[in-house]
Amino acid sequence: MAFQLNKSECYHFKTQEELTNQLVLEKKTTSRISIKNFIDRNCIVTNDKYYGDSESKITFIKEGLQDFCKLIKIPSMLLVEIKEEGLSSQLLNDRIKNLKDKIQGYDFILNEKNEVLGCVSKSYKDISNYSFIDKIMTNKNLKIDDFDYSSAFLINTKLSLRLLSKEFKVERERNKFHIKNDKSRIGLEFRNSMVGTSAISALIFIERLICSNGLSVVAGQENWRVVHRGSNHTFDERIESMVLPILRKMNYYKKWIDMLMTLSFSPTLLVQNKATKLIYDLFPLNKNEIEERKKFVGRNVQEFDINRIKRIPYRLKGQFSSRVFDSPYRNDASMFDFINIFTEHAQMLKPQRRLENEESAGKLANWIYQNRKKFN
Repeated sequence: MAFQLNKSECYHFKTQEELTNQLVLEKKTTSRISIKNFIDRNCIVTNDKYYGDSESKITFIKEGLQDFCKLIKIPSMLLVEIKEEGLSSQLLNDRIKNLKDKIQGYDFILNEKNEVLGCVSKSYKDISNYSFIDKIMTNKNLKIDDFDYSSAFLINTKLSLRLLSKEFKVERERNKFHIKNDKSRIGLEFRNSMVGTSAISALIFIERLICSNGLSVVAGQENWRVVHRGSNHTFDERIESMVLPILRKMNYYKKWIDMLMTLSFSPTLLVQNKATKLIYDLFPLNKNEIEERKKFVGRNVQEFDINRIKRIPYRLKGQFSSRVFDSPYRNDASMFDFINIFTEHAQMLKPQRRLENEESAGKLANWIYQNRKKFN
């Protein structure tokens, strides 16, 4: 039968106190144990769920199994689709036996329930999320008193911390849409993973205050990322220096927001300039739409995409985006209004999907800004 997985823990922290309390608990209950320990004990996978022996057993969450399967070169989806009882266990045991010399150089990351959260190499420089927050809050380059806490997410030890600058913001009066003061604050988003799934990174974070919509912009510079490697001294130095380049970009994003609020929303220009894939990544075609689109060629495909993008504001609209797109002045909607349809909708999604959508919305917004001359 399908390999049995435990559910990942997901949290959204609206206050810094809630975040700190959870990270203290996480630090106490997360451990790292060598896979060699299991191999030396001749442990096996049993009941399509457990790995261990009579002494102790561990189980897996989805991300932990994915990590382990990468290590032993099995598609994790294969294990969860198998129907025959015991076959998943047999397949895993065969691969563990054949690759034991390789995998004993890796460690499991476990929680207090003995669930595998991920796998890391011996050289992996782990840093608890609690320690990571401390390094951010005490970073000499950051000047933490210049920022307010916004929110944080924790998904299987993957932390996203959002801070908003007290200085950098964009404000506009938009009385025709009954928005007296449309204010967006610019800040930073810091990410860390205790299970080796990603490097430490810093992003631009933008929050539109009237609806608390979030937008994460990956600016794509290698010096805004720190891999979990190296000595303690150089590791801390790299985290310290990671902040400076992105701080210098914050004023740039004031102009970035201002430009997106100036550009008119145009489904035709979005399609003609090949933004369709970015938009469909945010709001995918359903099965019927996929089949319908296949019937068209050339300009007819473009017409299909234009009409579909025209309808997005009415299919996804929320309380605040409807002020613009249900207004008699909806033809004055901006590209920033269009982006905020997706970020407002993202608030209704589960944490993992929400973060993915907010980052995808940031990619679309950044693409529009970089191609802004094509939309004038």
